[in-house]
Amino acid sequence: MSEEKKKYKIDMSKERWWTEEEIRQAAVEDWLGVLARLWTAIGKPIEAERLQLYREAFHGVPLGILEKAVERVIKGMVYQVVPLPGVVWEAIRTELGDPVDIDKAMKEWLDVRWVVLLGRITPKRGNNEELRTLPGAEAGGRLA
Repeated sequence: MSEEKKKYKIDMSKERWWTEEEIRQAAVEDWLGVLARLWTAIGKPIEAERLQLYREAFHGVPLGILEKAVERVIKGMVYQVVPLPGVVWEAIRTELGDPVDIDKAMKEWLDVRWVVLLGRITPKRGNNEELRTLPGAEAGGRLA
């Protein structure tokens, strides 16, 4: 007897259940779509081979950070060329406050997003100050 895969109902208005693999694939497509904006912004066709190189260069960067960084790069574009990965990494560093350890900063960024989302988790800030939720924050997710 085969084990049935877990399925999740994402859109409550539709009778559609998603497998974990379908959710992962949709997330990858969203993430690649953000990178593809670098080509779309200058009106150039997306180059699959080069997009793959960018995918490898930014592997592990959370979608939210990547979106903000790509938006920053596009706003600053002067020439109609696809920015090099270093330009995007510079924008990622700027979005994170120019940290010494970028991997640690991305992890902390994700932790803070969970605080806002759930309104209950209390990770430490870099200066050992706890992030606290305000009274009634369970509904709004505001931080102290």
